[in-house]
Amino acid sequence: MSANRFAEALDDCKKAERLDPDNMKILLRMGRLYTSLGRPDEALAAYRSINATAKDMQPALNMQRHLRQAEETEQSGGSGSMIIYALNEAEKSLGAGAEKPRKWTLMRGEAHLRMGNPNAIGEAQNIAMGLLRSNNQDPDALFLRGRALYAQGENEKAITHFRQAASCDPDFAKAKDYMRMVRKLEKLKEGGNAAFKSGRFQEAINTYTEALEVDPANKNTNSKILQNRALCLTRLKKWTDAVADCDKALELDPSYTKARKTRAKALGEGGNWEEAVREYKAIHEENPAEPNIAKDIRNAELELKKSKRKDYYKLLGIEKDASETEIKKAYRKLAIVHHPDKNPGDDAAAERFKEIQEAHETLSDSQKRARYDSGEDLIDPSDMFSGGGGGGFPGGMGGAGGIDPEIRKPSARFHENFILTLPQSSACSAVVAVWVEWAVAAAAVVVAAALTSSLEAVVEAHSAVWAACLAVEVNEEGSNTLVASPSKHHTPIYSKALLSIQTPRTFPGRGPTSTSFQHVESYRMLVSVMYGVGYTGIICASGNYDMYCLHIAAERYYRLPHEL
Repeated sequence: MSANRFAEALDDCKKAERLDPDNMKILLRMGRLYTSLGRPDEALAAYRSINATAKDMQPALNMQRHLRQAEETEQSGGSGSMIIYALNEAEKSLGAGAEKPRKWTLMRGEAHLRMGNPNAIGEAQNIAMGLLRSNNQDPDALFLRGRALYAQGENEKAITHFRQAASCDPDFAKAKDYMRMVRKLEKLKEGGNAAFKSGRFQEAINTYTEALEVDPANKNTNSKILQNRALCLTRLKKWTDAVADCDKALELDPSYTKARKTRAKALGEGGNWEEAVREYKAIHEENPAEPNIAKDIRNAELELKKSKRKDYYKLLGIEKDASETEIKKAYRKLAIVHHPDKNPGDDAAAERFKEIQEAHETLSDSQKRARYDSGEDLIDPSDMFSGGGGGGFPGGMGGAGGIDPEIRKPSARFHENFILTLPQSSACSAVVAVWVEWAVAAAAVVVAAALTSSLEAVVEAHSAVWAACLAVEVNEEGSNTLVASPSKHHTPIYSKALLSIQTPRTFPGRGPTSTSFQHVESYRMLVSVMYGVGYTGIICASGNYDMYCLHIAAERYYRLPHEL
């Protein structure tokens, strides 16, 4: 007992008790050993056989009470945290260094599963793995791990563990029941996914609905099924139902970003673009690295603007994907009804007729309709150079943040190479000088285009500037030549402009030295200049310091994250 070898001590006690069954000292010690090993019922039986004092019995009584509390909570469907609390209290009476009883360990794993959050499910996994390290054929541990995997959405792996548990114990009915349930759920989920991909949205909705009834307790899987059903509902333009499904999914998993984005889209398409913008911005604040969130915000803000103007489709009573024939038919029908000759003296009818004509004039012209649908007609060129998201020109000029990437068209002008012969010591300052010149020129081109109030001119000018991005290589070892090759790497405006200033690996020194790039301030100057015309510069170095890259990215134009 003093060495905390309680199991061996208990064996000795049992042998002693057989030799001297009425020895109170032996039975008292046996009660303490049973308590230390987590066997309170047997401890109390030993104590009562010798009429032990309440003080001697108290640890075993406390352990027994807390264990029964844990078992009753488990059987009544109580919270996992209450089970864990009771187990923690029971464990306080265990002997120092004593191994926790297997039953207690399994109960703790069950409690963590019941809690359902990712950390708790991970704890259940750890408990199961600990048991399996001791015995990889333990059916209860296999069953516990299968349920943890199932809760994490790893259904195929879960089925494998349930099958192994049933194989180890052919009478393990729960393992077989879970295996059948998960197989059914997986089959329905895959069926719904297949129907969705094939465009059979109502069929997918019906299948997902059936899948949700299989296991209402599985929060992880059901949140994904609800999100999938919401997507189907958006395809059928059932926006309110889609929002409701997203709300249910978020109740099950508040961190489910995909459901939040689907909800935002459904809110907007359902007519509440203000709330959609707020939701997208909230997602961005919580997770700035969320893919495409900046674009989603821009689109939602544009749709909000569009929602506040005249809805030509609504005026004509047609869908947004209406054909030319449908547009003409709707116009003629409404024109007859609201024509001033049909409504003499009715000023309201005359105004309605005017609006109907305006709607028809826009939607019947393919170019005007495209501009109306995309929101181009709402963009003020001056807005693209003011406020928001990045650097700007002095006096309010900034990067072109108002043009959606979908409507940009690449353009490639300035395809000539520029060759300058420079002293090696002036490499950095020369690069800065070249970029200062190009920065000012680029700014002038785009601003001039903006002043024409022509979106096409702005897009073309900005495209031309991006097509002219330089890839500059400075060879320090054998040449003093600086080669700027605009068309070499970065003609597509969708890529970042990259300025690589390279030194050979054999060049002595690590990092900027007096013999290589000593003008670190020149880099900062270059960054400042480019930032001043609406770009963000980021300097990064490779691990062995032999390459220095300056990434010139149109932060407002692309909403790219900073990189280092």
